[in-house]
Amino acid sequence: MATIINTEVKENIKTASTNKLAVFIVFFIISFVFWVLNYLSNDYTSSYYYKIKFEQFPTNKILVGKPLATVSLKLRAKGFKLIKKNISLSENKISLKVESMKMVNSLENTYYIDLSKYSSQISTMIGPDYQLVDISPDTIFFKFDNYYSRKIPVKLNIEINPKKQYRLSREIVFKPDSLLVSGTRRVLDTMKFINTNYRKYNNIDKSFIGSISINEELTNDYNLFYEVHNVNYNCEIEKYTEEKCVLNVVGVPSNIQIQTLPEMVNVYYKVNIKDYNKVSSNSFKLGVDIVKFGNKSGNIALVEVLKKPDFVEITRIVPDRVEYIIKK
Repeated sequence: MATIINTEVKENIKTASTNKLAVFIVFFIISFVFWVLNYLSNDYTSSYYYKIKFEQFPTNKILVGKPLATVSLKLRAKGFKLIKKNISLSENKISLKVESMKMVNSLENTYYIDLSKYSSQISTMIGPDYQLVDISPDTIFFKFDNYYSRKIPVKLNIEINPKKQYRLSREIVFKPDSLLVSGTRRVLDTMKFINTNYRKYNNIDKSFIGSISINEELTNDYNLFYEVHNVNYNCEIEKYTEEKCVLNVVGVPSNIQIQTLPEMVNVYYKVNIKDYNKVSSNSFKLGVDIVKFGNKSGNIALVEVLKKPDFVEITRIVPDRVEYIIKK
């Protein structure tokens, strides 16, 4: 009987201790929460980096290089507001309309702005929950140059791989073939052409048109401005056949009579199917330039094409060199 009573007393004591511990923990948590809320309701100061985008530069000037694009803003706010800002994933950035700048050096076109004069504008952008305390650095320098424009040729960066027995019937036509580009004279005078972006076509068997953007990798680095940003092109694809004809070789100038060995050569050429009937052996003329290779008999010279239709592509001449003797 005594043993049972002792056991019940122990269990009561254990239960009471557990209850006291639970009550203590609850009150501790409540106290901690109130302490944190009270702590975060106080004002604190912290610094944050902001990216700046400048707008409305002088219309007759162009920015040279990149000015300082990041500043440190010291902000005062309630603790929980600063914590919210610290864990936010959004980027800190502000835009400033440059209304007035002061010149530092007129010869070098150097200007500066005092950011402290934009405190009101910056405060509006960061919101009413934050008080702007300090801006560092408070001065940003800019260097400008005069606008300069000129036409620069466009280089089309397109690769065409037609199907077998198909080819480009003529060079790719594209417009515009040159662009008006604005920037600093120092940069534009070094630009020989403007590349388009790269594009590749495989197994093409019909004509097509397209549009491709110009490559603007230099735009941001050198503040370039382009008249247009795309180039339109026309690719004419046609089926062709490869044929050959046998021709004799004449001397150049024509008043020089020569004998070649061999007397005849084979000319292999490509022609579009639609133009096939327009071509005959009379469409070609081959010759040896005596002035270039010398007027002594027994010379070996390269066979040159003196005449061919514009729509024909000569692929090879066999043999491409002949031995010639000048007739007396």
